Amino acid sequence: MFSGEKNITDAFTTGIRSFPDRLPFSYEEEKKDDDYVAGLREKMTVFAQQADPQYWKTARTADGDIQLWTEPPYAAKEEHKKQQEHHAQHNEFVSVALWANKSLETGQVDDRFSLDHALSKARSWDRPDLFDTTTRALEERHRVAAVAGTAFVIAKHCSAEGWNADLGAWCI
Repeated sequence: MFSGEKNITDAFTTGIRSFPDRLPFSYEEEKKDDDYVAGLREKMTVFAQQADPQYWKTARTADGDIQLWTEPPYAAKEEHKKQQEHHAQHNEFVSVALWANKSLETGQVDDRFSLDHALSKARSWDRPDLFDTTTRALEERHRVAAVAGTAFVIAKHCSAEGWNADLGAWCI
């Protein structure tokens, strides 16, 4: 893509843009499943847009380096934005759960989050039925781990001045 030689760049671009037309089937039966074909074609279209030179941008940074990024059309779609938000939320659950776990293992509050910050996040994710259902959904399991882990860290490390009946009730 960045070779500077037109024949190489053209061959690369042609190959990339043909992804949606050259679907990578693992089994013959997949070719007969219209929903599978449509999903695979959509995935290959996204891959093609990610690598297509027409969507890549460059700019000089303040320190003189060159910054590269891509702005493919799929990234502007509402569906993609919602998916990105979903992934970001899941990452937050995991971050707080890992923070709580590290705090449990070391016996000290991990410095990635303050008690107040973790408590604020965990309380916003809590809901009355959070622990009532068992789920196989990884995101929900991470949410539960973040809330329960934060409750543990708060109960163990909250100062006497910060502790009150409301906080105690929430931790329980």
